[in-house]
Amino acid sequence: MMRAPALCALFALALHPLAVYGDEKTYYMAVNGDDATGDGSAAKPFATINGAFGSLGGGVCGSTLRVQAGVYVQSNQVENVMCGSSPWTITAEDGADVRFEGREAIADIAEGAWEQVPGQPYWKATLTKDVTQVWVDDQLMTVARHPNVDHDWADPWPLPYTAAHPPNCSFYNEYSCGWLNLDEAKRSTVNKPPWEGKGGSTVGKLADTSFAGKDFVTGGGHILARVCSGGAEYVAGPITKHFGDTLEWDYGWNVALFFGGMSSCYKKGKMNMAVSGRQRVVVEAFGALDKPKEYWYNHETRDLHFIPPQGADPNTLAVTGKTQDWAMLCVGCTGVSVKGLSFFGTAVRATAMSSQFELRDNAFVFPTWNKYLLGDYTKQKKDDSRARDFSAFHLYFESAALVNNTFKYIESGIQMLGSEKHVAGSPSPCIVQNNLIETTIHGKALELTDCLGGSVMHNTIHLTQFAGGIRYGSSISGTSMEVGYNHISDLSSARVDASGIQSLGHAVEGLVSHHAWIHSGHSKGIRMDTGGMNGTVHHVVVYDNEDGMNLKGDYMKFMYNLGFLNGDKNDMQTEYCEIHHRQCDPKNIYNLHSQTFDNMCSYLGGAKTDCKKEIRGNHGTNWNGCDTSTDGHHATVTKHAEDYVRDAWNYDFRLKATTTDAIDAATSFPGIDDAVVGSRPDIGAYEFGAAQYWIPGRVWRHASSPVPPMHTRSAQADLDLMWLAGAGAESHDVYFGTDAKAVFCAGASSPEYVGNYAAPGNIATPPTTPQAGVWYYWRVDVVAGGAATRAPQVFCFQTGEKGRFLPVIPEPASWPAPGWKPDIAPPVDPCPGVASLTADVCNAGAY
Repeated sequence: MMRAPALCALFALALHPLAVYGDEKTYYMAVNGDDATGDGSAAKPFATINGAFGSLGGGVCGSTLRVQAGVYVQSNQVENVMCGSSPWTITAEDGADVRFEGREAIADIAEGAWEQVPGQPYWKATLTKDVTQVWVDDQLMTVARHPNVDHDWADPWPLPYTAAHPPNCSFYNEYSCGWLNLDEAKRSTVNKPPWEGKGGSTVGKLADTSFAGKDFVTGGGHILARVCSGGAEYVAGPITKHFGDTLEWDYGWNVALFFGGMSSCYKKGKMNMAVSGRQRVVVEAFGALDKPKEYWYNHETRDLHFIPPQGADPNTLAVTGKTQDWAMLCVGCTGVSVKGLSFFGTAVRATAMSSQFELRDNAFVFPTWNKYLLGDYTKQKKDDSRARDFSAFHLYFESAALVNNTFKYIESGIQMLGSEKHVAGSPSPCIVQNNLIETTIHGKALELTDCLGGSVMHNTIHLTQFAGGIRYGSSISGTSMEVGYNHISDLSSARVDASGIQSLGHAVEGLVSHHAWIHSGHSKGIRMDTGGMNGTVHHVVVYDNEDGMNLKGDYMKFMYNLGFLNGDKNDMQTEYCEIHHRQCDPKNIYNLHSQTFDNMCSYLGGAKTDCKKEIRGNHGTNWNGCDTSTDGHHATVTKHAEDYVRDAWNYDFRLKATTTDAIDAATSFPGIDDAVVGSRPDIGAYEFGAAQYWIPGRVWRHASSPVPPMHTRSAQADLDLMWLAGAGAESHDVYFGTDAKAVFCAGASSPEYVGNYAAPGNIATPPTTPQAGVWYYWRVDVVAGGAATRAPQVFCFQTGEKGRFLPVIPEPASWPAPGWKPDIAPPVDPCPGVASLTADVCNAGAY
């Protein structure tokens, strides 16, 4: 059972003399350290980050605090670290496994042992500290809820489903039994709130026949509700009454925060939750505690109730609860770097006019969570700096650089505020490079505002529910933001108005979005909002989304993009006039001066659902599958873009040799063209015959993002093997065969060796033509400094009938969503033999 040391929160600061070791100032922190007696030496380390700063003060600038191996449960708040270009670095000691925890063992914070409540399926423990989340080992348990779900939000995503086609009875799918669809016959309303200027209350009523016979008031309970429209948030509030099939709840000021002023939601003085069919709710309450892995915490009695998995005795399990919000809160800091650390159930934040703050090579798992179980239903107010600075709800940074980090299971995404809050004399851009951001409930996965330029490059953003991918809120005049080589997928499974990449309105100027894959989401691919100026979108692939590219603004450049199968909307639309959903003066039409060239789309036009409507501005040499001579959109498509590229469902978006009307057919735009092969550039996102195939997403130390993708069974026989290069690779060694172990253990003299490919080249042709129904395995090693580093895994695929890419993991037969079935059923054992491959399976000297 985990027994993490419960180091005191917000430690008292003590003063000690400055310690200097050699030419570089190095200090140490350890689980057994002592802030009162320690001097930061290896022999007398500090116990906390607070203790180090309190002792050293300005002496931390230019120094390194090395954290020794161990688990740290502490909440540090440091203020006014003014190091600027001589940063204070906080990092793990070389080779040390360091983990900051925001949770503690229930056994350590309970007044006694777990006891089973007579006649009930649940157990009870009375705690000495409040908790908001509960885990068994590292698996998150579920807050007691109605209706029940088979898969909660932090469970492994049940492939082969995507956000565009989420599974039934899961938190991911708002339109199935994961969220309650209130009885249409029962009017469910919230009263017209007082901020509309006509009085009113914040009490609403919800009615559903499934509420009858239950008690969602005794022991506490609250509502999570979608209010009125397809906005990207839900609101929460406590249940105040429950009578029959009706609940009353108080939604406080949350609706005003996220939905205030939406008068279109009101009917006869009330907000109707049934408008546009948006009437989904979840009840979280003690009275809903009825399923294994569910828990409920009553903050008034401090009783934690829990139904353990598989009928286990919780006294025998490693049950932990979240007790901390952050491991480090940096308030008004300039020049701080946090590197190479792991955080579970806790976060690092930089607020209140911080700048030049760096997070590099860290891992964050469950970094943020709400406090609904503690009776706190407020969310971050965007105009309330203190609420923002101290909220547990968001990962929040000012003028930061986020590089090579992993963020997983975030309740509400990452927010970064730029130059308007810069400390005088120390401006810095917003930098987000080479991160993995995976599984976000709501709030944009990454939102940037008021940045002094910067870049968002080589990130992988995957899996959101009430959220989009990247949103750039506003820019500083004379600056630009580059958003490139990002792989964004599976967004907005709850079907909200979200986008893979979005620029927010008139405040954005000079946003350059390029070389991205955006796919498999119930969202827009790219959305350039009203009033944006001088932006560029080029070399972006958008497919299998609810909508393609919705492009507004003016003086824009839209070039070399590829779009197909984006719902019933155009794959790319250069919008006509629409400002705040109202028609405007014809002189101010969107895209009047924009340029739209060299794009390849099944549906391309000047409106969402009409590819006949003329593209605005200057345009030409576009490949448009729509027959613009007739009315309508779907009925007039004569060419589908996905049929003219090599293998659209397996990430090979290169033109077929037979697509002669796109090869050497584009208009050249120096500075935007990729390397040209032939007499002219090609239409679409990839150049036919190129020796390098660009692949977006996070770059790892090893080769990754294989094409064809891992586990697919629908690759085409004429495939090439392609990969995203490993970091620092000078070349790559490639191996190929039908025996997983032989490929994994092969060396350069083995028959599986295909050859060495100098970077940036990343295209290899299999030595034999793959046959249908046979598993093929391949390995790509990074070669640098004359030495090869064996890849940690082999890739695998089968060839078969062309169809939707499915990374196949078996799921129960009852799981397919209504009206949709996978094109290819998953095999019993995907990639046989791969899971057992580890270094010790190879004979000595085999590699």
